[in-house]
Amino acid sequence: MPDDKHPPLSSSSTGGGDPAEPSAIHDPEGTPAPETPMTKPKGDDGFGLGYRFFFRFQYALLHVIGPPRLTASMDPRTKLKQDYDRRRALNEQWKAAKAKG
Repeated sequence: MPDDKHPPLSSSSTGGGDPAEPSAIHDPEGTPAPETPMTKPKGDDGFGLGYRFFFRFQYALLHVIGPPRLTASMDPRTKLKQDYDRRRALNEQWKAAKAKG
């Protein structure tokens, strides 16, 4: 008596079953996978008005009462500027992806 819950062992994934069913292993047309849309940077990657204002305030404050220029790896102004540039680039990427899509 055949078991209806399990397919026969002799059928393979390419030989048996519905021929119209797509296969995850073989894509004859070579269609690219759909790109997931880039989401707006938030949290530690946000570039909102509040972040930009606070960055300028901190940068000016560090210039007036901060430590003297240190090495690039230890200077707080350099670290702030690097984070600002990273967030700005990420925001520009998001805007370009939004305009493109």
